[in-house]
Amino acid sequence: MTEPPLPLIITPTGDGFAVVGEIDAHSAPAITAALAHLPGDTITLDLSARALRSRAPEDHAVSRSRSPTSRGSRALYVAAGYVAAQLAGGMAGLLVAAWLLGGRLGHPAVNYVVTAPGTGGVWVAFAAEAVISFLMMTTVLELSSRARVARFTGLAAGGLVALFITVEAPLSGMSMNVARSLPSNLLAARASTLWIYAAAPLLGMWLAAARYVLWHRSRHGHGHVGCAKLHHSPRVRCIFCGDWHD
Repeated sequence: MTEPPLPLIITPTGDGFAVVGEIDAHSAPAITAALAHLPGDTITLDLSARALRSRAPEDHAVSRSRSPTSRGSRALYVAAGYVAAQLAGGMAGLLVAAWLLGGRLGHPAVNYVVTAPGTGGVWVAFAAEAVISFLMMTTVLELSSRARVARFTGLAAGGLVALFITVEAPLSGMSMNVARSLPSNLLAARASTLWIYAAAPLLGMWLAAARYVLWHRSRHGHGHVGCAKLHHSPRVRCIFCGDWHD
């Protein structure tokens, strides 16, 4: 009499599934067919000896992972969510401050903490915003991609912000993020220069990312390039680059 197959337990793990149990070559097609009904995904089946033997949760015998197109689309949606959340949070924070402080926030000495070009004019402000954005993105990319110093990425970014506030603020007001400038400039009726704080940081950070990718591929070929984050948790798979980081 043939023994019944061992039950399989499929549990979610981050962006995939772990299958716990013994899998043989005969049961693999059935598992693949069962998971194939999940939309927008590709199925990866690992029939290595270790995977077939293992019944430990950390051994992923069958993994469900986002295809590159699906993961890229998801990253775009998540990035749009970050932008919307920052804009909404910035505006909400300034409105709460205005409610708590009353007319003091609009005093000419404060003027809603507006970001405005310095005496050098709009193009000096634009160039300054692009430069500090380039430096910030370059720092985050270079440090976060090196395991020995990745844990210091947040400290370096914070140090740069303090430095830019001291040195660069007289040139442009030190924004580096349109979510920082939009609420202040709208309430202060200074919307005419918002284009600087929307365009310059994007240009600077895009140039930094392009430089990093070109440099990385010139040294390591056309392999995978990770994303820029202050911290990659070792317990959570990155929704942008799809990597686990230790």
